[in-house]
Amino acid sequence: MIMIQAFLEGQTTVSREEMRRRIDEIVEYQMSTLGYFESTDAEQTAAIMREFLGIGKVSVIAISSIDDIRRQLARGLPVILPAHGKSLHNPYFRGGGPEYHMLVAKGYTGTKIITHDPGTKRGEDYLYDLDTLWAAIHDWNGGDVPAGQKVMIVAE
Repeated sequence: MIMIQAFLEGQTTVSREEMRRRIDEIVEYQMSTLGYFESTDAEQTAAIMREFLGIGKVSVIAISSIDDIRRQLARGLPVILPAHGKSLHNPYFRGGGPEYHMLVAKGYTGTKIITHDPGTKRGEDYLYDLDTLWAAIHDWNGGDVPAGQKVMIVAE
């Protein structure tokens, strides 16, 4: 959420200290409005982006292929992708990765999606194979993440 907000505000970097402060503010907001802060689904995340971060237009869009993601990226819009973290097969994740995870897709090549993946220190410009990423995209659904819907969050 913070990476998307920074992008929309024209920020190219966010310091570690600023990121920590903003994360803490979002967690506090989630605790006061939801009663928890972990595993928010795409709709809840979009609502936080609109209501707390003040991002005007945020949509959750069902996707049927990787091309749906590429179309948004071609428009110059990064997207948030909810995923079954273990299915991402990121070698830099501990313990095989989280059950549920969100990452930002910001571009693509012929065979890869370029991401900013906050799940690892090596997540900046991390490349995911199209098939691997597609197989991992699933929204939170109460715990059976691999059966969750394929959606993306787009903010403008």
